[in-house]
Amino acid sequence: RFLLLAALPTGVSSGVCSRAPKRGVAVHTAQTCDVLDAHSASSWWYSWGLGTGFDGSFCDAPDDAAARARASMDFVPMFWGESHIDDFLAAPEAWHHELDRASYLLTFNEPEFAAQANISPRRAAQLWPTLVEIANNYSLELVAPCVSAGVHGERWWAPWQGNCTALHGSCEFDYGCTHNYFQPAPCRDDVSWWACVGNGDDGTEHLEQELQTWYEHTGGKPIWVTEFACNPWAERACNASSHRRLMDQVVPVLEASPRVFRYAWFAAVWNSQVGRP
Repeated sequence: RFLLLAALPTGVSSGVCSRAPKRGVAVHTAQTCDVLDAHSASSWWYSWGLGTGFDGSFCDAPDDAAARARASMDFVPMFWGESHIDDFLAAPEAWHHELDRASYLLTFNEPEFAAQANISPRRAAQLWPTLVEIANNYSLELVAPCVSAGVHGERWWAPWQGNCTALHGSCEFDYGCTHNYFQPAPCRDDVSWWACVGNGDDGTEHLEQELQTWYEHTGGKPIWVTEFACNPWAERACNASSHRRLMDQVVPVLEASPRVFRYAWFAAVWNSQVGRP
Protein backbone atom coordinates (compact mmCIF):
# COMPACT_ATOMS: atom_id res chain seq x y z
CA ARG A 1 0.00 0.00 0.00
CA PHE A 2 1.12 3.51 -0.74
CA LEU A 3 0.84 6.67 1.26
CA LEU A 4 -0.54 10.16 1.00
CA LEU A 5 0.31 13.54 2.42
CA ALA A 6 -1.69 14.45 5.51
CA ALA A 7 -2.85 17.89 6.57
CA LEU A 8 -4.16 19.03 9.93
CA PRO A 9 -7.94 19.24 10.27
CA THR A 10 -9.57 22.63 10.33
CA GLY A 11 -9.24 24.34 13.67
CA VAL A 12 -6.29 22.28 14.93
CA SER A 13 -3.50 24.32 16.44
CA SER A 14 0.05 23.58 15.31
CA GLY A 15 1.66 24.35 18.67
CA VAL A 16 3.63 21.67 20.46
CA CYS A 17 1.66 22.30 23.65
CA SER A 18 -1.59 21.36 21.86
CA ARG A 19 -0.61 17.80 20.89
CA ALA A 20 -3.68 15.59 21.07
CA PRO A 21 -3.14 12.39 23.11
CA LYS A 22 -5.22 10.27 20.71
CA ARG A 23 -3.90 11.63 17.43
CA GLY A 24 -1.13 9.91 15.48
CA VAL A 25 0.24 9.45 11.99
CA ALA A 26 1.59 6.57 9.92
CA VAL A 27 5.09 6.84 8.40
CA HIS A 28 6.34 3.84 6.46
CA THR A 29 9.57 5.09 4.89
CA ALA A 30 10.53 8.63 5.81
CA GLN A 31 10.87 10.76 2.69
CA THR A 32 12.79 13.38 4.66
CA CYS A 33 14.33 13.64 8.11
CA ASP A 34 11.66 16.18 9.10
CA VAL A 35 8.67 14.21 7.82
CA LEU A 36 6.94 14.44 11.20
CA ASP A 37 7.49 18.15 11.74
CA ALA A 38 4.23 19.10 10.04
CA HIS A 39 2.30 16.84 12.41
CA SER A 40 2.73 19.06 15.42
CA ALA A 41 -0.73 18.22 16.78
CA SER A 42 0.02 14.47 16.79
CA SER A 43 1.39 12.69 19.85
CA TRP A 44 2.49 9.34 18.36
CA TRP A 45 3.48 7.60 15.16
CA TYR A 46 4.00 4.12 13.77
CA SER A 47 5.69 2.67 10.70
CA TRP A 48 3.91 -0.68 10.13
CA GLY A 49 7.13 -2.21 11.50
CA LEU A 50 9.44 -2.54 14.47
CA GLY A 51 11.69 0.31 13.34
CA THR A 52 10.80 4.00 13.41
CA GLY A 53 10.59 4.45 9.63
CA PHE A 54 13.74 6.56 9.52
CA ASP A 55 16.17 3.65 9.14
CA GLY A 56 16.55 2.56 5.52
CA SER A 57 14.72 5.68 4.39
CA PHE A 58 15.58 8.85 2.50
CA CYS A 59 16.75 10.44 5.75
CA ASP A 60 20.55 10.68 5.92
CA ALA A 61 20.59 10.99 9.73
CA PRO A 62 18.00 8.43 10.89
CA ASP A 63 19.12 8.16 14.51
CA ASP A 64 19.07 11.92 15.00
CA ALA A 65 15.69 12.24 13.27
CA ALA A 66 14.14 9.50 15.40
CA ALA A 67 15.54 11.03 18.59
CA ARG A 68 14.17 14.43 17.64
CA ALA A 69 10.74 12.95 16.91
CA ARG A 70 10.74 11.08 20.20
CA ALA A 71 11.30 14.31 22.10
CA SER A 72 7.62 15.14 21.54
CA MET A 73 5.98 11.97 20.15
CA ASP A 74 5.75 8.27 21.07
CA PHE A 75 6.75 5.58 18.60
CA VAL A 76 4.59 2.43 18.58
CA PRO A 77 6.21 -0.71 17.06
CA MET A 78 4.19 -3.20 15.03
CA PHE A 79 4.48 -6.86 14.08
CA TRP A 80 2.95 -6.30 10.62
CA GLY A 81 2.95 -9.97 9.62
CA GLU A 82 4.43 -13.37 10.33
CA SER A 83 7.74 -12.42 8.71
CA HIS A 84 8.24 -9.73 11.38
CA ILE A 85 7.89 -12.38 14.07
CA ASP A 86 10.44 -14.52 12.25
CA ASP A 87 12.85 -11.57 12.00
CA PHE A 88 12.47 -10.82 15.69
CA LEU A 89 12.97 -14.41 16.82
CA ALA A 90 16.06 -14.70 14.61
CA ALA A 91 17.70 -11.63 16.17
CA PRO A 92 15.73 -10.26 19.15
CA GLU A 93 18.63 -8.08 20.26
CA ALA A 94 18.27 -6.05 17.05
CA TRP A 95 14.84 -4.83 18.18
CA HIS A 96 15.35 -4.74 21.94
CA HIS A 97 15.95 -0.98 21.97
CA GLU A 98 12.69 -0.16 20.20
CA LEU A 99 10.53 -2.54 22.21
CA ASP A 100 12.13 -1.54 25.49
CA ARG A 101 11.18 2.11 24.91
CA ALA A 102 7.61 1.38 23.85
CA SER A 103 4.39 1.18 25.83
CA TYR A 104 2.16 -0.52 23.25
CA LEU A 105 2.52 -3.18 20.57
CA LEU A 106 0.51 -3.21 17.35
CA THR A 107 -0.03 -6.47 15.46
CA PHE A 108 -1.03 -7.99 12.11
CA ASN A 109 -2.02 -5.40 9.50
CA GLU A 110 -5.16 -6.36 7.56
CA PRO A 111 -4.47 -10.10 7.76
CA GLU A 112 -7.66 -10.72 5.77
CA PHE A 113 -6.10 -9.38 2.54
CA ALA A 114 -3.57 -11.19 0.35
CA ALA A 115 -1.84 -7.89 -0.45
CA GLN A 116 -1.38 -7.11 3.24
CA ALA A 117 -0.35 -9.41 6.13
CA ASN A 118 -2.25 -12.32 4.54
CA ILE A 119 -2.52 -14.55 7.61
CA SER A 120 -5.34 -17.05 8.02
CA PRO A 121 -7.42 -16.83 11.20
CA ARG A 122 -6.06 -20.18 12.36
CA ARG A 123 -2.42 -19.26 11.70
CA ALA A 124 -2.89 -15.95 13.50
CA ALA A 125 -4.32 -17.81 16.48
CA GLN A 126 -1.36 -20.21 16.44
CA LEU A 127 1.08 -17.28 16.44
CA TRP A 128 -0.71 -15.23 19.07
CA PRO A 129 0.94 -16.72 22.20
CA THR A 130 4.31 -15.62 20.79
CA LEU A 131 3.08 -12.03 20.58
CA VAL A 132 1.62 -12.23 24.07
CA GLU A 133 4.96 -13.47 25.39
CA ILE A 134 6.87 -10.66 23.65
CA ALA A 135 4.43 -8.07 24.98
CA ASN A 136 4.70 -9.47 28.49
CA ASN A 137 8.51 -9.58 28.35
CA TYR A 138 8.60 -5.88 27.54
CA SER A 139 5.58 -4.86 29.66
CA LEU A 140 3.68 -3.72 26.55
CA GLU A 141 -0.06 -3.37 26.19
CA LEU A 142 -1.10 -5.54 23.26
CA VAL A 143 -3.31 -4.43 20.38
CA ALA A 144 -5.38 -7.01 18.49
CA PRO A 145 -4.89 -7.53 14.72
CA CYS A 146 -5.74 -4.39 12.76
CA VAL A 147 -8.49 -5.42 10.36
CA SER A 148 -10.55 -3.38 7.95
CA ALA A 149 -13.96 -2.22 9.07
CA GLY A 150 -16.86 -3.88 7.33
CA VAL A 151 -17.52 -7.34 5.95
CA HIS A 152 -13.94 -8.33 5.07
CA GLY A 153 -12.64 -7.65 8.55
CA GLU A 154 -15.63 -9.28 10.22
CA ARG A 155 -15.26 -12.44 8.11
CA TRP A 156 -11.68 -12.76 9.37
CA TRP A 157 -12.27 -11.71 12.98
CA ALA A 158 -14.96 -14.26 13.89
CA PRO A 159 -12.91 -17.31 12.77
CA TRP A 160 -9.83 -15.88 14.49
CA GLN A 161 -11.73 -15.66 17.75
CA GLY A 162 -13.07 -19.17 17.19
CA ASN A 163 -9.59 -20.57 16.61
CA CYS A 164 -8.31 -18.70 19.65
CA THR A 165 -10.97 -20.36 21.77
CA ALA A 166 -10.26 -23.79 20.31
CA LEU A 167 -6.47 -23.54 20.66
CA HIS A 168 -5.94 -21.46 23.80
CA GLY A 169 -9.27 -20.78 25.45
CA SER A 170 -8.90 -17.19 24.24
CA CYS A 171 -6.38 -14.76 22.70
CA GLU A 172 -5.42 -12.08 25.19
CA PHE A 173 -5.24 -8.45 24.07
CA ASP A 174 -5.79 -5.03 25.62
CA TYR A 175 -7.21 -3.10 22.64
CA GLY A 176 -9.05 -3.67 19.39
CA CYS A 177 -7.87 -2.21 16.09
CA THR A 178 -9.58 -1.29 12.83
CA HIS A 179 -9.22 0.78 9.65
CA ASN A 180 -11.90 3.17 8.41
CA TYR A 181 -12.04 4.56 4.87
CA PHE A 182 -15.03 6.64 3.78
CA GLN A 183 -16.14 9.21 1.27
CA PRO A 184 -17.06 12.45 3.08
CA ALA A 185 -20.65 13.61 3.42
CA PRO A 186 -22.65 14.63 1.54
CA CYS A 187 -22.17 11.62 -0.70
CA ARG A 188 -23.48 11.60 -4.25
CA ASP A 189 -26.05 9.05 -5.31
CA ASP A 190 -23.43 7.08 -7.23
CA VAL A 191 -21.43 6.35 -4.02
CA SER A 192 -22.28 3.01 -2.38
CA TRP A 193 -23.74 3.26 1.13
CA TRP A 194 -20.82 1.37 2.68
CA ALA A 195 -18.34 3.92 1.34
CA CYS A 196 -20.12 6.99 2.74
CA VAL A 197 -19.27 8.28 6.22
CA GLY A 198 -22.89 9.16 6.94
CA ASN A 199 -26.17 10.62 5.78
CA GLY A 200 -27.10 14.20 4.95
CA ASP A 201 -24.69 17.09 4.57
CA ASP A 202 -22.36 16.18 7.43
CA GLY A 203 -23.61 12.92 8.96
CA THR A 204 -21.17 10.39 10.43
CA GLU A 205 -23.60 7.59 11.27
CA HIS A 206 -21.78 4.90 9.31
CA LEU A 207 -18.47 5.64 11.04
CA GLU A 208 -20.15 5.65 14.45
CA GLN A 209 -21.87 2.33 13.69
CA GLU A 210 -18.55 0.76 12.68
CA LEU A 211 -16.88 1.97 15.88
CA GLN A 212 -19.71 0.51 17.95
CA THR A 213 -19.55 -2.78 16.03
CA TRP A 214 -15.82 -3.21 16.65
CA TYR A 215 -16.14 -2.13 20.25
CA GLU A 216 -18.61 -4.98 20.70
CA HIS A 217 -16.42 -7.43 18.76
CA THR A 218 -13.53 -6.75 21.14
CA GLY A 219 -15.66 -7.28 24.23
CA GLY A 220 -15.86 -3.60 25.11
CA LYS A 221 -12.14 -2.87 24.86
CA PRO A 222 -10.94 0.50 23.52
CA ILE A 223 -10.13 0.70 19.81
CA TRP A 224 -7.13 1.92 17.84
CA VAL A 225 -8.06 3.27 14.40
CA THR A 226 -4.63 2.97 12.78
CA GLU A 227 -5.74 4.03 9.31
CA PHE A 228 -8.44 6.40 8.15
CA ALA A 229 -8.75 8.60 5.07
CA CYS A 230 -10.95 9.25 2.07
CA ASN A 231 -12.02 5.95 0.46
CA PRO A 232 -10.29 5.73 -2.97
CA TRP A 233 -11.89 2.37 -3.85
CA ALA A 234 -15.45 3.70 -4.03
CA GLU A 235 -17.05 5.08 -7.15
CA ARG A 236 -15.71 8.57 -6.51
CA ALA A 237 -12.02 9.52 -6.61
CA CYS A 238 -10.35 11.32 -3.71
CA ASN A 239 -8.81 14.77 -4.02
CA ALA A 240 -7.62 17.58 -1.77
CA SER A 241 -11.14 18.72 -0.97
CA SER A 242 -12.52 15.27 -0.14
CA HIS A 243 -9.58 14.45 2.13
CA ARG A 244 -10.01 17.71 4.00
CA ARG A 245 -13.76 17.29 4.37
CA LEU A 246 -13.37 13.70 5.55
CA MET A 247 -10.81 14.79 8.14
CA ASP A 248 -13.02 17.58 9.39
CA GLN A 249 -15.96 15.19 9.77
CA VAL A 250 -14.16 12.18 11.26
CA VAL A 251 -11.61 13.68 13.65
CA PRO A 252 -14.20 15.21 16.02
CA VAL A 253 -15.98 11.83 16.23
CA LEU A 254 -12.76 9.97 17.02
CA GLU A 255 -11.72 12.58 19.57
CA ALA A 256 -15.09 12.51 21.33
CA SER A 257 -15.70 8.76 21.25
CA PRO A 258 -14.96 6.92 24.52
CA ARG A 259 -14.60 3.78 22.39
CA VAL A 260 -11.50 5.13 20.59
CA PHE A 261 -8.17 5.07 22.38
CA ARG A 262 -5.96 6.31 19.53
CA TYR A 263 -6.20 7.02 15.81
CA ALA A 264 -3.80 7.71 12.94
CA TRP A 265 -4.30 9.38 9.60
CA PHE A 266 -3.18 7.45 6.52
CA ALA A 267 -0.50 8.74 6.10
CA ALA A 268 2.53 11.06 6.09
CA VAL A 269 3.62 10.73 2.43
CA TRP A 270 1.87 11.50 -0.82
CA ASN A 271 0.55 8.83 -3.20
CA SER A 272 -1.15 9.39 -6.53
CA GLN A 273 -3.31 6.25 -6.18
CA VAL A 274 -5.22 7.70 -3.24
CA GLY A 275 -5.05 11.37 -4.10
CA ARG A 276 -3.14 14.31 -2.71
CA PRO A 277 -4.91 16.48 -0.12
